[in-house]
Amino acid sequence: SSFPGVQFPVDSLAAQKFGIQHLVHPTQLYEASAGLIILAMAILYVRKQRKFAGQLFLSFMILYLIFRTLNEALRGDAVHNYIFNLSQTQFLNIILIFFAVVVYCLKLKTVKEETKRRQTHFLTYRVQKINRE
Repeated sequence: SSFPGVQFPVDSLAAQKFGIQHLVHPTQLYEASAGLIILAMAILYVRKQRKFAGQLFLSFMILYLIFRTLNEALRGDAVHNYIFNLSQTQFLNIILIFFAVVVYCLKLKTVKEETKRRQTHFLTYRVQKINRE
């Protein structure tokens, strides 16, 4: 057998569906590897650049769901005719990605507005202090 194909045992569902000669993608290994890589990236980058509480979680969730959606296309057991020729998992992942990105953007907007408000407040305070002197 050649990588990335794996051959499942004769009595497995994959072998029954595709035959024992058919090599399938080891999507479980892809997913485990991607999960670790995405977690490492999120921790190393987002932790240093964190602007709001929950940013690390949202970053991991968005990246993982994107990968999971793509990985689902390689699975031989997924039924890809739920909606728009997607599997049910892919469709739900896309919805979750959308909402996670919306929440992420709203949180960033809130942080930017709060930072601007604080800067304006600080500048006003400094000007008043200078005027009193």
